[in-house]
Amino acid sequence: VTEEGLSGRTTCFEDPLHEGLSALNYIYPCLKSHEFVDLLVIMLGTNDTKDRLGMNAACIALGMKRLIEKCQTIPCWGDHAPNILVVCPPHIGRELNDPCMGDHCAEKSEELAKYMEPAVLSRGCAFLDAEGIAEFNKVDYMHLTRKGHADLAAKLASLIPDLI
Repeated sequence: VTEEGLSGRTTCFEDPLHEGLSALNYIYPCLKSHEFVDLLVIMLGTNDTKDRLGMNAACIALGMKRLIEKCQTIPCWGDHAPNILVVCPPHIGRELNDPCMGDHCAEKSEELAKYMEPAVLSRGCAFLDAEGIAEFNKVDYMHLTRKGHADLAAKLASLIPDLI
């Protein structure tokens, strides 16, 4: 397992305040440096809800679909077809008070799975909605607690053997 998390990363959208956060621009060298990849797990979407990016949940799902399409074309899969699991993050807490995220990110995050699931499944990928599985903390309402990480890890550990 190789973890490639980066705070602030988006599916494919450029953040005008912080460069280098688009997974679309990062994914090619990332996957090539770790080839051969058995399974790629992607959990993105929270940062795409930032008001300054101007995206709604439907557009964020299209961003995920675009990222998946690129991943599927990268020659990193060895002798098997691309194998991708997309995890839709839990909903951002409505208690969030972060002017850098904006006023509407919680509402957009609540709609993500509704749009993301069909976009992901249309590309032949597996999908998991982490809402109700992994809890966010009560500090910023968008990062997982230690228990949230453990609960998500347990869920993934039960799913991944059937995907590989």
